[in-house]
Amino acid sequence: MRLPPSPLQLASLGILLLGSFALAVGAAFASEGGPARLRRLATDYYRWRNEEHPVWSSDLGLHSRDDRLPEYSAVALRARRDRVVKLIEEVRGIQPTGWPRDDAIDRILFLAQLEGVDFFDRVLERPETNPQIYVNECSNAIFSLLKKEYDTPRTRALAATARLRAMPALLEQGRRTLARPVRLYSRLAIESVRAMDELFGTSLMTLAGGLAPAERRDLERSRDRALVALRDFAAWLEQGLPQMAEFSAMGEAKYDWMLKHVYLLPLEARQVAMLGEAELARYRGLESLLEDPSRAADQDGREARAVEVRAGVERVLLRASQLELCDDVEDGGGSAHDGLSGSDRSQISRQSRVQILSSWFARPVSCSSTNRPSPPPSTSTSSSSPPPQNSSSPRTARRIACAS
Repeated sequence: MRLPPSPLQLASLGILLLGSFALAVGAAFASEGGPARLRRLATDYYRWRNEEHPVWSSDLGLHSRDDRLPEYSAVALRARRDRVVKLIEEVRGIQPTGWPRDDAIDRILFLAQLEGVDFFDRVLERPETNPQIYVNECSNAIFSLLKKEYDTPRTRALAATARLRAMPALLEQGRRTLARPVRLYSRLAIESVRAMDELFGTSLMTLAGGLAPAERRDLERSRDRALVALRDFAAWLEQGLPQMAEFSAMGEAKYDWMLKHVYLLPLEARQVAMLGEAELARYRGLESLLEDPSRAADQDGREARAVEVRAGVERVLLRASQLELCDDVEDGGGSAHDGLSGSDRSQISRQSRVQILSSWFARPVSCSSTNRPSPPPSTSTSSSSPPPQNSSSPRTARRIACAS
């Protein structure tokens, strides 16, 4: 007969169970406050984002909501913005102290993503100022179903019908949300609407082959109504153009903040401007390689102009290869410069480069023997052949290419 446990045994067992429970709870809280919590927040956010932006999701290859369009009502906008702002504060409050390096980097990248969403949507107020948002939602809603054969044409056509049916309501939401449309964005949106007939006509109807007659009629009716709504939206924008605000830049302070927190770049606005000016100068230099540099300002003949630029670049490269050929010959042991010091040879080489640089833009160059510079006469009395060159050296490769 087993005796009942003593009070001491019961107390020991209770302490053991409480300790185990405390350890389990502590581990759960530790994991919830660490990388596991960040992954949970990111997973929940991405799932919510895909539901809120179905066109964007379709464009990236997630086709679970191909029959939906996003909401741009004032209530939906406010709810989205509040959720993103709250999530940013929550991620900022998670300190990655002691985290593995990959998890700490994930936190930085996820926070930058959230900052970008908040910056372009709430800070720059794009839904209130940029009509292209609503026009692009309509065009991408159809194009994202056409660009890849992820399902049967009939399935995609039915999804397109549902989206076309929802477009008039979306554009009406856009009219109410656009409190301060910018004239430049409005003009671009008007041009996009006027170029949309082919997408909604020829391209879209390639999916209609497998539809039943009633389904095809529904698709055509929905398409026609969507086009009417788009044209009315463009006419409404065009009518209001004189009263719209001109485009204004975001300003240097906001641009610096965007570079640092959204794009994670160690640059400021002035440094980006400097890089742009350097690139502009580089392309101005390429345009100077044209046979007629004044053609660089023309809007026509772009393809011919590009061919001329490539030809000019080839002439420059051939000049450079001929210069390297001269250096190869000088370095071969039979040069007239053998009696010169290294500094003198370097000075002569620099002078030769300056002379060739000055002639780059003067006349075209070919690799023919008549244009190839002759090596200087050798002062050596030896009749032995020059030392063999390394066939794998870049200079030798260029010399062989020019000789051929």
